[in-house]
Amino acid sequence: MAQYQDWRYIHPWGRIERGDTEQHVLQTMGRPDRVLFERSTDGTWESAHKIEDYHAESVKQFRYVPFSITGEEYGIGFDSSGRAVSKFHITSP
Repeated sequence: MAQYQDWRYIHPWGRIERGDTEQHVLQTMGRPDRVLFERSTDGTWESAHKIEDYHAESVKQFRYVPFSITGEEYGIGFDSSGRAVSKFHITSP
């Protein structure tokens, strides 16, 4: 199961770059489990090497929810022009 999660979510999520289009994200990650339409002015961009918090307006989020007992989610936020401005990973302790 862990290898499937790696293949299905972690590796594609790592290939998403700031500024990617919604279409590119859909091609890379597949259809999200949830789409949220919430306006936020704070952005977080996670990469393999660091987590960066910055000011970025997001109006839509794609949420990918793997099967997990920790409530894990992979999220990608988009601005009003449909470009990726945030990328984050949520997990419960």
